Amino acid sequence: MFLQQHRAGTERDPGFRSSAVSAADKSWAADLSSTDLLLYVTTFGSSTCPSFITSIKLLEADHLEVTTDTEGHRMCSADLAPYTSAMAVPESVFANETLQVTLKGNPENISLIIHK
Repeated sequence: MFLQQHRAGTERDPGFRSSAVSAADKSWAADLSSTDLLLYVTTFGSSTCPSFITSIKLLEADHLEVTTDTEGHRMCSADLAPYTSAMAVPESVFANETLQVTLKGNPENISLIIHK
């Protein structure tokens, strides 16, 4: 089930949330807000071509798969900067004690503890 397939309604912000949990290899991070019902994902890349959430797929009741992309195909700067985007998740994921998050194309998963 795809929860959202386009950018409409996503929140995007440069930077890194201090409460985010990083993947073991530090290549990306995730954070969950039970107040806003949002999943925040931080990726690292060009500051002029940041990667943002394009869709979230519910694989299991306690497992989400996130897909990210960049805007257009243009020349990008060769720097490395964190960029955080957010997208709504179903309220049902908050019934779990933990939530597994997979970033499509990345072998490192993140396990988030759900604070109620």
